[in-house]
Amino acid sequence: MVISMLLTIRKKCSWKDTYINILDENYSLIRKEKLIFKDKITTVNFNMDTDKFYYLSNEKSYITEIVIISENTDEVYLEYNRKKRKYYIYLADKNNYYKEAISIILKDERNLWFRPNKAKKVDFIIPKNYDKNKKYGLLLMFDGQNIFDKNISGNYTDKNDPYGSWQIDISMSMLEKKLGQEFIVVGIEHTDILRTNELLTPKSFGSLKDESLLEENEKEGYIDYLDNFINETVLPYFISNYSIDFSMIGIGGSSMGGLGCHYIGLKNLGKYKFILCYTPASALITDIAWDQFYKKLDFKNNINKLPIFYFFQGNNGWLENMLYTNNQNLINTLTNNNYPKELIKTYIECSAEHNEVAWRYAFNYMIYDIFR
Repeated sequence: MVISMLLTIRKKCSWKDTYINILDENYSLIRKEKLIFKDKITTVNFNMDTDKFYYLSNEKSYITEIVIISENTDEVYLEYNRKKRKYYIYLADKNNYYKEAISIILKDERNLWFRPNKAKKVDFIIPKNYDKNKKYGLLLMFDGQNIFDKNISGNYTDKNDPYGSWQIDISMSMLEKKLGQEFIVVGIEHTDILRTNELLTPKSFGSLKDESLLEENEKEGYIDYLDNFINETVLPYFISNYSIDFSMIGIGGSSMGGLGCHYIGLKNLGKYKFILCYTPASALITDIAWDQFYKKLDFKNNINKLPIFYFFQGNNGWLENMLYTNNQNLINTLTNNNYPKELIKTYIECSAEHNEVAWRYAFNYMIYDIFR
């Protein structure tokens, strides 16, 4: 089946002669099209199987690499970042299917003992037409401070970050339009100096592959307490207040959050339907430690409890390159421990950097693929 995508582009006032350059996976130019705008709008149709990369350029040689689009994206808009002299692309949807993000504080004195206030901030979205008589999927995401539309939740840092958010609310709106699947999406925030410890495995799990990658105060590893917080506080809150489909619960995250969803998603076999793991910092931990962890889980005799494991990895920039090199054995170690290959979906995008642009692209593709 040929997958096509109709990309809608809005014209910026500074553009004169504007072109789409379409390249293959080897960065060789396939074709170059001059864009003809009518009322500042133009559309371009792409073959997702062969048209790998898209560049937008104009007479001033300003270029943006468009690698975040998948077939479930109806419209995008581009913003020019003067400091970086590049355009960045965002999802756009005038009719968002979800309500604005809601923020709550969940207290857990037993499991969040290491936090000053024994509590964490959690953001979430629900469909606008939420019906308590229906069942909804539940998606838990780490680093909740940067997953929703930045126009709703603001930038995830206090500086003018060029990447914005994952805009998951818009992605989920598009999923509902195309496939009718509805979710409640929960973002657990990790914004302070405790982030690394909250998402890191304990010392008893296994040694770090490279001690120098973390500061001394970042090596305690509180992820089992975070797991307990999810099981004893987060999930009960949403199960009590909303109608949840227990067969459609997923967990996801990127970087340290990727390590977190990797560990928690597999530790709780039978609880999660899918794991969305983006450029995980799992490479911080030795392969031997992961191998021992997998053996204890006994995948072969728990085949009916295994989630679909989605894995995304880029290879551009020093951090992504380092994780790419160190994550090489991650999938092999899983399969060597009898994790079925048909349950592992691997996406390698060598041009992707360690940022929200790449993860937003990968999220769109993965969440759509689950239900397609």
